[in-house]
Amino acid sequence: MKPLPPTLLSEIVRLQSSLPPVFHYPWDGLEDAIQKMPGQTLAMVGYGSLMNQASASITIQSASTTRTPWLTFGCKRVFNYQMPPAAVSRYGSPRTPFERAALNVFITGDVHDMVNGIKITLAASDVPALRLREVGYDLVPVASIPWDWDDKTQPSIAYLLIAPDVAVKPEWQLVNAHLLPHAAYRRLCKEGASQISPDFLELFLTSSYLADKATSLKAWKQDRTTNWERAIQTQSPSMQFATTAAPTNVLVSLDSPLGSQLLRESQPSGSFYHLIRYFTPQENLNYCSIASSVMVLNALGVPRPSDEIHGPYAFFTQDNYFRPAVAAVVPPEIVARQGVTLAQMAAMLNANQDVAAQMVYAPDITVDDFRRQAIGLLDQSSAFLLINYSRPALGQDGGGHVSPVAAYHARADAFLVLDVSQYKYPPTWVPTSLLFTAMEAQDPSSNKPRGYVVVKAQLG
Repeated sequence: MKPLPPTLLSEIVRLQSSLPPVFHYPWDGLEDAIQKMPGQTLAMVGYGSLMNQASASITIQSASTTRTPWLTFGCKRVFNYQMPPAAVSRYGSPRTPFERAALNVFITGDVHDMVNGIKITLAASDVPALRLREVGYDLVPVASIPWDWDDKTQPSIAYLLIAPDVAVKPEWQLVNAHLLPHAAYRRLCKEGASQISPDFLELFLTSSYLADKATSLKAWKQDRTTNWERAIQTQSPSMQFATTAAPTNVLVSLDSPLGSQLLRESQPSGSFYHLIRYFTPQENLNYCSIASSVMVLNALGVPRPSDEIHGPYAFFTQDNYFRPAVAAVVPPEIVARQGVTLAQMAAMLNANQDVAAQMVYAPDITVDDFRRQAIGLLDQSSAFLLINYSRPALGQDGGGHVSPVAAYHARADAFLVLDVSQYKYPPTWVPTSLLFTAMEAQDPSSNKPRGYVVVKAQLG
């Protein structure tokens, strides 16, 4: 793009000093205000998905609408708008829990900071649909000029959609500085920019920044660092989101290079070293709760049963676990056929000597409560955590499942699940929000939600 002459820059600075008021979301009175504007339209510059004509036409359908390539000044474009559920449904589930950011703009006041986009003449009739689409964005006036400006060009006022750092209402607080671009959304924006010209696309790539406000989209795409690694390096927590079909690349296997790195860096991780000595794969498809319970009971050091195989040494196995008090809760033949519910698993554990097991249904607490309690347990040798979760919520095959939690990595905000179906899945790092969503799922056999059980030793 050719440099702007000093005279035009001066005019832009002058216009920046006399801008009209902001229309704060939800833009009360905007339709009436547009009716009083010249041409009964508002000049708005779409700098993200609205650059893509196919995407914009879903919302903006007025016959009076025009679309022209445009430049705005005193602002920067940044991927820090956390997509609400309606937007996620429009663009598809994110590939990882970090990739949920759409574009936003923040005001710098520096005339050398510019954002390119498409100037849209917005009619009052299009405002209601746009209001539903652009939740939380204020309409903020800025100085602007046409993309194909010439020596006679004079700057004019146009409005940008800008989500503030602090929203008026909690449900409109969508700025999140710890996200990465949503892949499908990013491609849609790039496609819209490429339809104008190669130079227009180049400016889009170099003037669109990650949430750090420093790394351009162009530089980021040239960086081969994976999203998980980048999220860890930038201390980005995984955000809370709901999905029933999470892609499997959200999960990180313990035996991968990154999975091993997460374990080395994890804190707390004491449970891993206590449990791994007693790791026990489930003996049949419905014994996940039994294998998990046996592993935990051996690690707790509570009184163990003896059997002919291990005698004279006492040791919990999936066979001798069903002593009379335990089998009275659910007999082994029924467990082998249909598994157990969260409540039954807790009751079976409580039937063992010197054991106290407390179950928690996930919807009864918050994800922050779960994270806090789980972290508090992971460095204890006298308490462990068993989770009951839905595999499909993690993008895995199967139904409900039970396994112990063994470690936590703070910067990745992920827990290590020691999957007892060793023949099916390895120990896996799962983002906290996704794991909690999987525990909130309903168990069809009990018609109650899933959750977790805290198992403690009560030795005299």
